[in-house]
Amino acid sequence: MTIKKTHKKELTFFIFIFFYLNTFSQNIDYKDIRKGFEPSCNSIDRLAARQNNLKLVNIDTTKIKENIDLYYSDLGWSYAKLVRTKKDTTEIKSTIKSYKKSDFDKPNDSNTLWQHTYFYDLLDDCENGEFY
Repeated sequence: MTIKKTHKKELTFFIFIFFYLNTFSQNIDYKDIRKGFEPSCNSIDRLAARQNNLKLVNIDTTKIKENIDLYYSDLGWSYAKLVRTKKDTTEIKSTIKSYKKSDFDKPNDSNTLWQHTYFYDLLDDCENGEFY
């Protein structure tokens, strides 16, 4: 079996690309692939939240050589988004009321402020979340 000259060029090209991409993929900067995974405060449905979470979970972290902290932050955010897709907000609102009382008694406590941020974010209330 002989390979035509044009096929040899194509084969050589594909082999080169394969090895180039394989070598390149060993040293990923997470910022370069982050676009499809970036966190958002916008409300999304449970299916979209789950799909984004699965994409992040399936990334081979051994190949990420730069900005791995951003990856783990985005992964944590994706899990939080899964929690946020629940429809019952009664308990979250009660939690915020309790933390407001705590903040009244001990103003500007870092733990209380953090909890406000977290629970407002669960309600997709970006304005109050960013405030705290």
